[in-house]
Amino acid sequence: MTARTFVAFSLTFLLSMFFRTFFAVVGPELSRDLLLSPFQFGVLSSAFFACFAAMQVPVGLLFDRFGCRLPMTVLAICGAVGSAMIATTTSFAQALLGQGLVGVGCAPALMGIYYHYGQALPGQKAPPVAITIAAIGSLGALVSATPLEFLVSTVGWRYAVAASACFMTLASGLLYISVDNDGNDEPPMLDEATRSPSNVGFLIFLSPIFLSASLGIVFRSAWASPYLVEVVEVSSQQAANAFAAVSVAGTLTGFALRLAMKRWSAGSIVGALYGIAIVLTAALAFDPAQNVVVAAVVLSTLYAIGNCHTIALAEAQEHISTRRRGMILGVLNGLGFVGVASFSPIFGMIARSLEPRPAFTAMFAATAAVLTGSLVLYMFRSRIT
Repeated sequence: MTARTFVAFSLTFLLSMFFRTFFAVVGPELSRDLLLSPFQFGVLSSAFFACFAAMQVPVGLLFDRFGCRLPMTVLAICGAVGSAMIATTTSFAQALLGQGLVGVGCAPALMGIYYHYGQALPGQKAPPVAITIAAIGSLGALVSATPLEFLVSTVGWRYAVAASACFMTLASGLLYISVDNDGNDEPPMLDEATRSPSNVGFLIFLSPIFLSASLGIVFRSAWASPYLVEVVEVSSQQAANAFAAVSVAGTLTGFALRLAMKRWSAGSIVGALYGIAIVLTAALAFDPAQNVVVAAVVLSTLYAIGNCHTIALAEAQEHISTRRRGMILGVLNGLGFVGVASFSPIFGMIARSLEPRPAFTAMFAATAAVLTGSLVLYMFRSRIT
């Protein structure tokens, strides 16, 4: 592992996290400029995640065939083109295509980390490195909060998005010059247990975590802003500060994971995070019109459970056949973005059908129910062989 490779993966994932949540700041401005309906807003916010999800299995197959470097480089260029399209958009269709291309460009970011280091490092050394890079990359969500709000208010949302296109171009160059062409050669350090067939039952019961952990991103990327402004009744600047607090919580949780996993099992960590999120979200469903501090705490907890996605990927590594690593990682990683692409339009239909307060009551109640069902299935994963 070289420092340059570490930096390349960290920057790429940082940009991926930035683009997952930047729509919370840019989206309302873009929506006002293009006069979008609430349903169009929901579709546009989910386009990134829909394309991201659709690319996961193809990216995994490309990884198994060509390694990480070439696919990640080419797709990062697609992301740069997409963000440039958003910056210059004059129509819903162009913005939708741009969002889709950005989703394609960010699709390999997290999976590439786990695939590359799972191939390059032996056994238990890979997950800590991958989780560390994921934690560093989560700083992208911080950048998409108050700093992005400041940039948008200073130079306008179009120039802010154009700047992100430049950084995406930089990431593509770093990936090409820094990442080894790991190809589909099977690393010699892997033992026979690692070459065994995938534990399909375990992976099936693990899968709901990837779906439900995305709910925090759904709120952070699209629905937290309408909730804070229309129900909690805060200013746009207060909402941006709340977004920053939410992002800090997610980032700190990510950095704490590496230490926590040395002391507690993955199941204990996931169970604790989900349990807290279920209780707080259910409470907010009864009375969504809380003050901004309470709202930020609940949204922060929801966003923090997104880190369970990386824990689940680390768990999955031990149950995946080496020869199908890319494809199966693609399926599992894609489930998270299937969740976002599904939940956000559903929330959009709820928002279109109800007044703001009952709409968010329904959203938080549905979120608590989905988290509960996912946790119940997850707790039975180890009993499946």
